[in-house]
Amino acid sequence: MNSPVTQPRSRVIWQTGALFGVILGAIQLIFVFLIDAVLPVSKLLNVLISVIVLFFAGFLATRKTGKISTGTLAGLVAGMVSGLIGLLGSILFVTLNPDMVHTLASQTAQIVQQSQGNAASKEALENAFVTGLIIGYSVGALFSVGLGAGVGAIGGAIGKPRTPAHMMPPVQQPYNSNPYNHAPDNNAPPTA
Repeated sequence: MNSPVTQPRSRVIWQTGALFGVILGAIQLIFVFLIDAVLPVSKLLNVLISVIVLFFAGFLATRKTGKISTGTLAGLVAGMVSGLIGLLGSILFVTLNPDMVHTLASQTAQIVQQSQGNAASKEALENAFVTGLIIGYSVGALFSVGLGAGVGAIGGAIGKPRTPAHMMPPVQQPYNSNPYNHAPDNNAPPTA
């Protein structure tokens, strides 16, 4: 009898995680470049879509191997890939739109100078603003990794295959009042 051939667990983790990570990263790039300016609720929608995609990464990876840990790691890889794509896309967006970033940085610098006086130069505050953007995007990428692991684990728990044997209570042997049926009775008179 031949047993069914399954893919190695590490291959399932990387293939599923990378596929869903690229899909989610592309969706995040669409949000960064197009939808954020139009829809005020785009951040919430982005998180909701991220949760759904990461859930399915864990769900499908666990379906392939039967192990919840595979779903968790596939979700982690998907979160890592999408986080890196989102980070690079955000940095690219900041690089391609220096006028917008400069305007936002100038507005922020004016607000800080008005509230705290002339403690720092406008250029220093603008540099701090851009540095804060990059740090914020980096923290967002790390958050994506954690979210991927957590939601991938949930998807894995739900996607774990259940067979009827696992769902039924264990079969017990019927109770035998005399477990030594085969042994001779010691109280019986000897036969000649």
